[in-house]
Amino acid sequence: MNDSLTWENCHEMDEIANSHLLRAVLISQTICSVIAVPLLILLFRWLLTKSLMHFNTKFILIFNIICALIHLLSRIHQHVSKLCDIFLPRTDGCQIIHDAKYCFFVRLPYNCALWACYTTTIMIALERCIATIFLRKYYGNQTVGPLLVAAQLLITSALLLFVYFPTSFSGVIVYYCLAMSSVQPMYTVIPLCLTMLIQTTALLVFVKLKVVNKEIRLKLRNAGDLCGRYQVEETLRSLNTLSPFFYSSYAFIFTYLALMCITMTVNHNFSSSLFLSLIEGTNWMPQLCLFLPLLLWQQNRNVTKKVRVPSFF
Repeated sequence: MNDSLTWENCHEMDEIANSHLLRAVLISQTICSVIAVPLLILLFRWLLTKSLMHFNTKFILIFNIICALIHLLSRIHQHVSKLCDIFLPRTDGCQIIHDAKYCFFVRLPYNCALWACYTTTIMIALERCIATIFLRKYYGNQTVGPLLVAAQLLITSALLLFVYFPTSFSGVIVYYCLAMSSVQPMYTVIPLCLTMLIQTTALLVFVKLKVVNKEIRLKLRNAGDLCGRYQVEETLRSLNTLSPFFYSSYAFIFTYLALMCITMTVNHNFSSSLFLSLIEGTNWMPQLCLFLPLLLWQQNRNVTKKVRVPSFF
């Protein structure tokens, strides 16, 4: 046993490792993540071959899928490692207490990819806004998508820097690898609230875009502007196809973030094992990644059936 660890530390770790609730949460989240990975790979391939979606929209969506895959693979690795620690024989709990630096680096890809996924909807909403504003010039544009992804990375970095700000590597006993600080919860709650605001803004912009583009389509119906009419149809088709993405992302992510804020704010009322179970159990990204490909494929089928070839073709 490390000299800096006490019997109380070992006992605390044993209690966490012996929690049936935490074990059940880790096992169920691992199973969902494993099933979701091949579905996301199939969705990735499907998007690459989808010709009726603008390059910039596809670029942002593909980046989101890559981030989701990184998050799920990192989650699988961490959960399986923790389950091995829990179930394999040990002399005491101190044997499975990891170094703070190890936890920081092993959790980094998990969190970077996760928070990037949180900001995807606002980027797609902005991309479709730009497509609507520059209606007649946007068709061949292939720079907006990469620029928005770069902006997405900057926003993600800023949010995570705030979350990681109170991180310390010295004199810290890490019972479970987490980025957030239960001692200083506001460093997590504030970025979570900002992300909830971003999610809400994205949804409102998405709904408004559908209304605006339908109005533009009516105005251009009898006009001779073929390029403008095509762009409006493409935007509406993309918005209709992506409806499940926006609504399900908002429902899953906003609810999870709200629960996370509550959990972090009142964490002092929970035991360590219950707190960790709530943190991992209410993170529904694996479940979102399970349902999202199925919803998108079904919605795309419905949209494709309804598409009427415009008269200017």
